[in-house]
Amino acid sequence: MTQYHRSFFIRDLYTFLHRTINATMREARLQVWWRIKMSESGVPLEYLFTSKGQGRAFSLVPEPRSSVPFQWAHFDPGAIPNTLADTPCNALNVTELLELNDILGTGYSLDERGLMQCLAHFLCFSRDFGQVYGSLRCHWRSNFTQLLFDLAAKQREDEAMRKNALDCGYITNSWVSTRRMWDPHSNRVLPFHVLPSGGYSKIPDYVWTLSHSWVHETCARTNVWTPINGYEWPVPIPNDTTFDHVRVELLNLGAEKEEWELDVPTIGYMYARSLLCATYFNGLGLPFDPSPQVLSSDRHWLNRVWTVQEATNSWLPGGATGTVSADTRHFFQNLPRSMPLFDRLPFAAEAMQGRHCTTELDRIHGLAYILGCETLPIYDEGMPPELA
Repeated sequence: MTQYHRSFFIRDLYTFLHRTINATMREARLQVWWRIKMSESGVPLEYLFTSKGQGRAFSLVPEPRSSVPFQWAHFDPGAIPNTLADTPCNALNVTELLELNDILGTGYSLDERGLMQCLAHFLCFSRDFGQVYGSLRCHWRSNFTQLLFDLAAKQREDEAMRKNALDCGYITNSWVSTRRMWDPHSNRVLPFHVLPSGGYSKIPDYVWTLSHSWVHETCARTNVWTPINGYEWPVPIPNDTTFDHVRVELLNLGAEKEEWELDVPTIGYMYARSLLCATYFNGLGLPFDPSPQVLSSDRHWLNRVWTVQEATNSWLPGGATGTVSADTRHFFQNLPRSMPLFDRLPFAAEAMQGRHCTTELDRIHGLAYILGCETLPIYDEGMPPELA
């Protein structure tokens, strides 16, 4: 096959895949809309927002009630309440950790080969029950005699990959997976290597991404210290929502794991893999509002530099309400499409034009990733843009 014909073959395949993705996503978005309308018509929430699975079912009902129906409630055999997740490990013993049987619908005893060693390990090195559960949930039906060895090997592989991606103050490998994931079922941030298929360039299909822009820091958001990430760093959250509301909505949308944005320069890698993406156009957890005055804000998703690389055809609407208007139709008819496989330079130039950023360093990183640069500058807010 000549280079000329190979190019057209790749283009045709790319078009076919996107048509398939679009058809699938249209169906998924229709399901979201149907459940919103059913909830507003009085159908019991248990019929609309319940997940299937083995084990004990829990009810998650965040307060106060949001204007977003998907944030009202979730009933799930796998999503544990905060009261259980927050139980400190120093108040538990190995036998009490067998409550995992009740949660996951199994009947293991401590005589199960390797289980006691696994439970003792996570009890010793975890902060609370939520972290233990999040670390073990995906491995609960695996070989416990091999599990600790496998996780240690994946951790070494992950650390080596990140170390090798840096050279002389710049990033030599821009295709680096995220460092941490948010597990909505345990409501804990976990290291990427605990995923069953984790490892370098091995991102499971059930991992979702989350796209949003930050609302104004001074008047519209608060930095929250939370057990979700073990109080390791303050997490910005808009004043008009909570992480419990966001968690419930993601569970209702069907999220298993969410990428947790940390490594700023390489975050585009996660979005480039066509993973399902929950997109909050008006801010994390906030209701969708397509009114012209909102769209004109320099903080709106459409107007930020970083969200260009997060545009994907595989998005589901975050913050969706039952309200429909001419503004709603106009917004989705003109929504930017995902980054093209070819002709990235014209796309980048047009997409970046007129968009806002906190520092010009953001624009440089965004452009470098869209253009597929083999190397990237490290993200240092003190670095002059010219040097970057």
